Amino acid sequence: MGSASGDLAARFVITRGGQTRYDQVKSIHDEWDSSFVGAIAIPRAQERYPIMVQKLLSELFTDPAFLQAVK
Repeated sequence: MGSASGDLAARFVITRGGQTRYDQVKSIHDEWDSSFVGAIAIPRAQERYPIMVQKLLSELFTDPAFLQAVK
């Protein structure tokens, strides 16, 4: 057994009335048990992707500047 990791980043922009209220890049790093064998590693990476997206959105939704921008 080995380990694998992934990085996910996205730029989030909120505009209102033609003015930018929020413009930031959020990113996360994730690690999980895996294998060097593709038949194991690829499905495990696919399983982790939704978890990584959840972590990324958590970073966004807990950002006070984001919360202020959507008010």
